[in-house]
Amino acid sequence: MSKAEVKRRADGTFKSSGNPDTQFKTGNNANPNGRKNSFTDLLREYSDTEVDNKTRRERLIERLWSLAETRMDLNAMKYIIDRVEGEPTRHIETNASIKVFDLDE
Repeated sequence: MSKAEVKRRADGTFKSSGNPDTQFKTGNNANPNGRKNSFTDLLREYSDTEVDNKTRRERLIERLWSLAETRMDLNAMKYIIDRVEGEPTRHIETNASIKVFDLDE
């Protein structure tokens, strides 16, 4: 079906399709836990494995601190500060104007 062949009623709303018994019900999230085995899940699982009695995550954090302390790596320092304190708020100035319409009139 092309975009020009969208099934709509005369009032412009979409026609329902398929079996109403199998369609999503209001308030029902069919995928509450998200997609499994996503890249993030795989990274989390890998980082929890142990090497030399430390998890990979612990070793990564130690390396990051080492870069910040011994080499004075500014990127490592910024990353640590942003993760601990949160990134600073960014203010954006604009000259855009907002028009408010009253739909009841």
